[in-house]
Amino acid sequence: MALPAHDGRTFGDHLEASGHSYVALESLTPEAIESFITGDSLCVLVNAIWLIRDDIINLMSGRILNYHNAMLPEERGAGAYSWKILSGTRAGAISLHHVVEALDQGNVVYEQPIEFPHSCRTPLDFYNFMEDQEALMFSEFLRKRDNKDLPVERIQNEDEALYWPRLHTESHGFIDWAWTCDEISTFAAAFDEPHAGASTFYGQSKIRLKDVNVSDR
Repeated sequence: MALPAHDGRTFGDHLEASGHSYVALESLTPEAIESFITGDSLCVLVNAIWLIRDDIINLMSGRILNYHNAMLPEERGAGAYSWKILSGTRAGAISLHHVVEALDQGNVVYEQPIEFPHSCRTPLDFYNFMEDQEALMFSEFLRKRDNKDLPVERIQNEDEALYWPRLHTESHGFIDWAWTCDEISTFAAAFDEPHAGASTFYGQSKIRLKDVNVSDR
């Protein structure tokens, strides 16, 4: 609730401005949430900071969905768009899946494929391109759920599953100057906005590289 969005306001600020009340919790326990649960309650996780355990899943009778802004099961894990830049792929998806104790492995309830244009170079470019489609996907999901018109849930194929580990710019963002120009440009793009940028040393100084392009000059 405390991290700002691109306009500088937090999610809590947006809720208050639109007249919605909310409760901020320090920890997620059955005791903390059971008074809010009704027979048709639906919980949707977006950038959740907690690993949801079976006691919470059972309390909600399985009605917990997670928003995953990448393909499933091929792009499980974190840092999907830095990894996508590094792998050179343009196919993507945004989806909602059931939460189970194993990360990103529940049945997919609703999904929308995306083909990203080549104008998307940095992670921020990908996020900006997805923004309108995210709003549309959530709207369509809720409309279809209300109309009991959701598609059949898709079981994830474990033979196609890949889990991408979390990237840490300070640890993993160092350039190897033995790489080709194209490799360096791609690598730098993967750690560009909204991240701090790829790193290297100039003399004794650590510097950041952003907006890196290859030139014939």
